[in-house]
Amino acid sequence: MWINRIGAEAGTIIGNALRSNRKLEKLNISHCDIGAEGAQAIGKALESNKALKVLDICGNAVGNEGAQAIGKALEVNASLTELVLLSCNIETEGIRSLGEALKVNATLEYLNLNNNGINDEGIKAISEGLKVNKALKILFMQEILMGEEGAEAMSDALKINRTLTVLNFFSTSTRSNKTQFIYEALQVNKTLAKLFITDSNLTVECTRTISEMLKINTKLTDLTIRANGIDYMTVIIEAMKVNKTLTTLHLKLDEIRREDVKAICEMVKVNRKLKTLSIQFVVLGSEELEVLKEAIDINSTLTLLSLGAKVATPEEARTISKLKENRHTPVVSIFCSLIIP
Repeated sequence: MWINRIGAEAGTIIGNALRSNRKLEKLNISHCDIGAEGAQAIGKALESNKALKVLDICGNAVGNEGAQAIGKALEVNASLTELVLLSCNIETEGIRSLGEALKVNATLEYLNLNNNGINDEGIKAISEGLKVNKALKILFMQEILMGEEGAEAMSDALKINRTLTVLNFFSTSTRSNKTQFIYEALQVNKTLAKLFITDSNLTVECTRTISEMLKINTKLTDLTIRANGIDYMTVIIEAMKVNKTLTTLHLKLDEIRREDVKAICEMVKVNRKLKTLSIQFVVLGSEELEVLKEAIDINSTLTLLSLGAKVATPEEARTISKLKENRHTPVVSIFCSLIIP
C-alpha cells in the first residue's frame, strides 16, 4: 500500500482488521494519509495482535496522538520487531510515549524516528528508555535538534545500555561541543558497533575526544562522520594508527585539506584492520597522489577505497584511474568521483 492515499478511514479499517489477524507479519502503509485517527486504530490493534513483526507508517502525519497510541501498544505488544515512524510529525509528547514504551518493551529491535520534531526533551525521553531497554539494536534519529542536555542524556544512556549496536543521528543544531558527550560515552560502551553521526561542525575538543575514543574503544567497527569541517582531523587519523577494531571509516566533509590527505595515507600504511575507507571530498595534487599510491601498495588489508576527489589536471585524473592497476592485491576496488576545476 506504499504511497497510496487511502486516508484515515481506511487506516481505521486496517487497524480493526489487525485485531483478528493471525498471519500477516509485515505491513507497509507509508505515505497513505492515515493520520492520527488511523494510527490510533493501528495502535489499539497492536495491543492484542500477536503476529505482526514489521510496521512501516512513515510519511503519515500521525502526530503526537498517533504516536502515543503506538507507544501504549508497545508496552504490551510482544511480536513487533521493526517500527518505522520516519516523517510522522511526532513531537515531544509523542516521543515521550515511545521512550516510556522502550522501558518495558522486550521485542522491538529496530526503531526509525528520522525527521520528526525531536528536541532535547524528546532525546532525554528516548535516552531514559535506552538505559533499561534490553531489546533495541538499531536506532535512527536524524534531523534532531540536539543541545547539550540532549547530548548528555544520550551519552549517559550509551554508558549503560548493553544492546544497541547501531546508532544513526543527525543534529541540525549549530556549532557546539554537544557530540563530544557521545564520543566520551563510547570510551566505555561495549556494544555499539556502528555509529553514523552528522554534525554541523566538529570542534577541536570534539576531535580530540573522538581520537581518545578510537584509542580505547574495542567494539566499534563502522564509523561515519559527516560535517562541514573538522578542526585538527589529523588527531583522528593518528588514533587510527593504533585502533584495532574499526574496519570501515567514512569521512564526508565539505573539503579535506592536502595535509590531512597525507596523514590519512601514512595511517593506511600502518593500519592492519581497516577494510573500507571512503573520503569525500579531497583535493589531490601530484604529491598527494604519489603518497596515496605508495600507501595502497604497502597496505595489505584495504579492500575498498572510495574517493571523491578534486584534481587540477587531466593527467592527475588519469593517475587516480590507474591506482587500481598499481595495486599489488587484486581484491581492491577503487571508485573515483572526479571534479576537475
